[in-house]
Amino acid sequence: MSRGGGHDNPLLHPFNPQRLEAGVLIALEPTYRASEDRRHHIEDLILTSADGHRVLTDWQSTSEMITIPG
Repeated sequence: MSRGGGHDNPLLHPFNPQRLEAGVLIALEPTYRASEDRRHHIEDLILTSADGHRVLTDWQSTSEMITIPG
């Protein structure tokens, strides 16, 4: 099962029957729409394991964030 736009399983939505397994790398990409012409898109890499998960993104370093003009 794949959705348009290059997204691959596991898609995290309530209708996807695929179970998360240990060793799967997930790119979690939430978008916050501040207004009609402004949005913020963040990508976090998360590695699943038998014990839980580990966030691989260095979220403390915001000095290199890219501003994309809208």
